[in-house]
Amino acid sequence: MEEVKRASLEELTGFVNNVLKAVDADNEQARVFTEALIWSDLIGRPTHGVWRLPAYAKRIARGLIKCPCQPEYDQLDFAVAVMDGDEGLGHYLGHEAMIHSIELARKFGIGAVGVRNSNHFGTGAYYVHLAAEHGMMGVAVSNSISKVAPHGGIRAVFGTNPFAFGAPRSNGKSIMLDMATTAIAGAQVMRYAEQGRALPEGIAIDPEGNPILDPSRVDEGVLLPFGGAKGYGLTLMIEILSSVLTGAMFSTGVNSMFNNFEESGKNGHFFIAIDVSRFMDLDSYFERIEELLSLVKNSGKEKNNVMIPGEARWEQYEKNLELGVPLDDSTIKALQGLADQYRIPADFLA
Repeated sequence: MEEVKRASLEELTGFVNNVLKAVDADNEQARVFTEALIWSDLIGRPTHGVWRLPAYAKRIARGLIKCPCQPEYDQLDFAVAVMDGDEGLGHYLGHEAMIHSIELARKFGIGAVGVRNSNHFGTGAYYVHLAAEHGMMGVAVSNSISKVAPHGGIRAVFGTNPFAFGAPRSNGKSIMLDMATTAIAGAQVMRYAEQGRALPEGIAIDPEGNPILDPSRVDEGVLLPFGGAKGYGLTLMIEILSSVLTGAMFSTGVNSMFNNFEESGKNGHFFIAIDVSRFMDLDSYFERIEELLSLVKNSGKEKNNVMIPGEARWEQYEKNLELGVPLDDSTIKALQGLADQYRIPADFLA
């Protein structure tokens, strides 16, 4: 078995910070972005981690992502707000919007914040875990570049439109459900192409409705929602919440972060925080949820062979904190390119 190359959290954080300094990113906004970006690698989501840094850096350097940005809130009612993200880093705007949702929920029991004029916000689990750390349940959804056909269609209308839900646990390892509403995440298609792997059937179709197995040809056709009509329904729900309701661009109005280097992403997001303590005291909640999760864990043929959403992520998180963040060949190549471009030391990649 090939040995996995790993980088310490300090090494990786320092490198990302140096890249962001090289493109004149704002220190505080870049700090939040770096934390959210590397968190994806720590929990075992490399498709949303530092592998994407070249695209973000290029977009910041070209002014397509403003850093610093000047987000503005429109407080529509007691517990409802919309943020204009001023074309800033999606991770930073998402963090600020969820924090605002949490603050509203602390006052009113629930808080909902929509975001428009943003960019790709990374891993939805990051935001719902942020809510869980404050004793709250969280929801985070976002739209993305249109490359998904509705169930029964052959033309792209939606993005992979991720959905994330989180709930606190007394051990700090929150429940985290985080998924694309397509049969496969868009970034995963790119990874298949880089690794020379064929796609399974049911992932993508060409303009005539025939299966696409070559990941490099997916742009010639469309991706499919997971579960047919069920996935399509969730995708539509997320598009409505994150774009129609927030005033953001929707469907073909959203731009690719990898292929369009002339315009901002124009993504929309939607965040909800629910204060558990408004329904019951936290001790009672923790007792009830652990009782439920115990039933789930012991429902398999063998004890504890059923996983709780987020459980595998927390196992990866602890392992990677101890051993270092794993870097596959695609990620090493991406980071080495940045090191060469900006003349940044990167001995940890050797």
